[in-house]
Order: sequence, then C-alpha cells, then structure tokens
Amino acid sequence: MGYTDGVAKSMSESSAQGKLFLIDSFTYKDSDYNPDDLDEKALSDFLNQKVDLDNTDCVELLKEGWTYDSESNEVDLMENKDGFTVSVFQSPLDFIDDNSQGGLYYIFDDTKELIGAKMGVCGEHMGSVSVWLDTTTPQATLTQGNEVYHLTSDDTYDINEALSELFYD
Repeated sequence: MGYTDGVAKSMSESSAQGKLFLIDSFTYKDSDYNPDDLDEKALSDFLNQKVDLDNTDCVELLKEGWTYDSESNEVDLMENKDGFTVSVFQSPLDFIDDNSQGGLYYIFDDTKELIGAKMGVCGEHMGSVSVWLDTTTPQATLTQGNEVYHLTSDDTYDINEALSELFYD
C-alpha cells in the first residue's frame, strides 16, 4: 500500500460529481436564511479569510453568481432555501500543472493536430509514475496499476482546450 493508492479512482469519482477542478467550498446554513439579506457586506464578511477577492466589485459579481479570486480561480455562489455555498474551482491550466509532475507528453494525430496528452499525475517514489492520465479519448482515462478509470467528457474537453492553449500559445 502506497500513498498514491486510490488516486485514480478518487479523481474519476470527483469528475463524475462535477468536482474535478474543485479546490474548496464553504457553506453557510441557517433555517431562518433570507436571500434578500445577503448583501455584498454580509457575503464579504462570510468569505473573509476564506477566499481572497481583490475588491468589492468581485463580491458584487459573486452575488450575481460567480467571479474570480486573486489567483484566477473561478468562485461560484449557489443559493438555496436555507443558505448558500461558495465553491472555488482551479483553472484547467492549473490542474494540468498540478497533475503532470511525472511528465507531460503531447499526442498528435497523423496530420500533426494535437489530440491530447499523457500526464504523469503522481508516483510512489522520486522519478516514478503510478497514475497516468490520458486525454486522447472522449472520456480521458486514468490508469493506476491494472485499474482504469474515466473522467467525464466535459472535464476531458476542458483539459484538452487548456492543453491546446499551452501548446499553441
């Protein structure tokens, strides 16, 4: 048993739940919650020390549904009848950077068009890779040992778009 056991399965499950890029989330619940009382100041006070929003305009944008924090992570607000949740999602570019420490190998088709990449997500020892992510299929594959898991097609698309941005820009 190594410290990377279950990484591929966990990433696949996160993708299926729409949480592959989720960094953190904060929930406020109150049975007497009134959405009309959630103004910029109240939201800013709740997020103080949790999310670094650059200015009041960002809090106003978040009140409307989403904005970006000071590190270019997407910040979403989801309200419900008894409170709200603020979720922070990293960009696919940051996801690639965080999950290609074991190597990033671009893969091209016969016409030399980029079709995806193979990324060494993590390893048990320095210089080894025990989890690979291959984005060349409509639902990317995560391989760990003899086990194969998948990402959603939406997450695969987002990663491949970011790979194109990295390679062509």
